[in-house]
Amino acid sequence: MKPDAMEAFIKAGSVTLSSYLLEHYQDIGMNNDQLLVFIQLKKALERGQDLPDLTLIAKYLRMTKNTVANILQSMVNAGFAEIKMSSNEFGQKIEQLNFDGLYTKLLGEVKATPAIITPQQSKQATRQEVFATIESEFRRPLSTFELQTVSKWLDDENYIPETILMALKEAVLNNVYNFRYIEQILVSWRQKNIQTENDVAQNRNARQQKMSTEKAPENMRIRNIPYIDIMNLDNN
Repeated sequence: MKPDAMEAFIKAGSVTLSSYLLEHYQDIGMNNDQLLVFIQLKKALERGQDLPDLTLIAKYLRMTKNTVANILQSMVNAGFAEIKMSSNEFGQKIEQLNFDGLYTKLLGEVKATPAIITPQQSKQATRQEVFATIESEFRRPLSTFELQTVSKWLDDENYIPETILMALKEAVLNNVYNFRYIEQILVSWRQKNIQTENDVAQNRNARQQKMSTEKAPENMRIRNIPYIDIMNLDNN
């Protein structure tokens, strides 16, 4: 590969796509042309464009601008995409494109393949329960990035729904409403082979005991102080 081609390849970056979307987009009525346009639009959105340039996208896809515009309109009509007005930091009205509807349909209408659950776990949670419970605890709808993060936990990292819900509960108990914190819990549990609520409770108790020991006040620790007989000190 030529040096200039390699440099262009590196600078081009990459696009984040959910494997779940690639496997199930047709199940929600999305066609191949819509998927291709979605990928190009998502690339532009990830680069900070509120409303991508359809002329440039048409060039990449070897389509006419009118064709791309019609495909985007069909996605809006199907509820996959939305274009709405908002104000920027300078108070100017701008149009913004989002695909929240696509992810909502994908996560709500596709019947997920049952996850492999260990014998210790008798209650089976569903994919939809995970998203609904997180939104309930966070008391707000999840953003597109957060929806993708949870999908990654389920699809790429292969965490079962019950484990994610237990990690969420642990985060709530610690009053930390942060996806990074939940992910750290999941990684830690996998390393320690923690799979059940009983495992979680034992790990929590062990951690609390360790913290109590480490925080013991300095004045409570026993010191060996040498005895000095002040009555027989040599004053000469």
